[in-house]
Amino acid sequence: MKNAVAFLVFVSASGLVWAGPGEIGLPPLARVVDRDPGTGRWQVTGSLPGALPVARRDFGLSLHRQGWSMATKTVMGGPGAAMSLTVWVKGERRLLLMLWENEPGKTRFSLGEEDGKKRKRKGK
Repeated sequence: MKNAVAFLVFVSASGLVWAGPGEIGLPPLARVVDRDPGTGRWQVTGSLPGALPVARRDFGLSLHRQGWSMATKTVMGGPGAAMSLTVWVKGERRLLLMLWENEPGKTRFSLGEEDGKKRKRKGK
């Protein structure tokens, strides 16, 4: 992704991610390990116990409960896929979520919200 996405995401100690006027709640067992607001890259990175399919399910349930709909899903690595990239949409907002299993029983995640102003300037 040459023009990767600019993100406006901030994280609180409670595990909620603030992105503009709305909040994005993480799955209950998600643990944030890195916060980097303001770089224009992945803003929140963390981990979840469990294999990749379990993490995908947990994030999916959490985001669906908050009114997000999955727009795009890319799974890489075959049947026991080692990585997935999803785009979630809620109104004009777009959230990018990457999940990868870095060791058995542990899945890492990175997420951020696309900056809608930059998307509109590019005519998308």
